[in-house]
Amino acid sequence: MLFIRGTYVQIIEERNMFGTTIDVAGLYSYRDNLQIPHGVKAGNTIYISGQVALDPEGNVVGEGDAEAQAEYIWSNIEKVLQIVYNFLIPQ
Repeated sequence: MLFIRGTYVQIIEERNMFGTTIDVAGLYSYRDNLQIPHGVKAGNTIYISGQVALDPEGNVVGEGDAEAQAEYIWSNIEKVLQIVYNFLIPQ
């Protein structure tokens, strides 16, 4: 478990024919409605799914405030990349 920007996150990883899928605990889960992970590491490439300004419970973050939503989305992207860097890239 990591502490990133005031939030504890953990990697939930699953390997399949496309690569290693990455779901980060503490972010809105697309898996409740769609079978889309937060990211996929395939070889040396990281694919990050589209991010939305929804908290883990599905509530809009910063409703009516594009700057707050953008900051929230960038922090989610940062969390996914940090997980990939810490756990999936050999050091």
